[in-house]
Amino acid sequence: MQVLVTAITFLCLCQSAFGAWFGFGRTGSDVRYIDILPSLSWSTNAYEFGSKDAGTSTGATFTITNSGNDIAEDVATTVTGVGFRIYSTVTFGNISSGKTRTVKVAFEPTGAGAYSGFANYSAPNIARKQIVLSGTGVTP
Repeated sequence: MQVLVTAITFLCLCQSAFGAWFGFGRTGSDVRYIDILPSLSWSTNAYEFGSKDAGTSTGATFTITNSGNDIAEDVATTVTGVGFRIYSTVTFGNISSGKTRTVKVAFEPTGAGAYSGFANYSAPNIARKQIVLSGTGVTP
């Protein structure tokens, strides 16, 4: 829970040895700590494309949300795994506080069988997170 302090008599913004910014303010006899950090999350943890004919393509849209109170810089999105690819127009850049980035992923099985992969985001000083992707290719 974030608390909005309306009467700060003292405010200090500091950068830790690890590069993270934080601040604290003093209001009367209280000291309030204010995190100044981005916080990224995916719209889901896993996605199953289901059974699709080999040689076809189907897409899904996912969202990365920055619910923190600082900009997430240099956020890169990638997809790993045979049969999956990103077809978003933006795959690298900043995500402002309270904003989102849409990531579009295609499943394109080349033959019959099970497929698995990951949609990832990474950024400096932010834990890398991923969506587990899966699908099955079938012979038409």
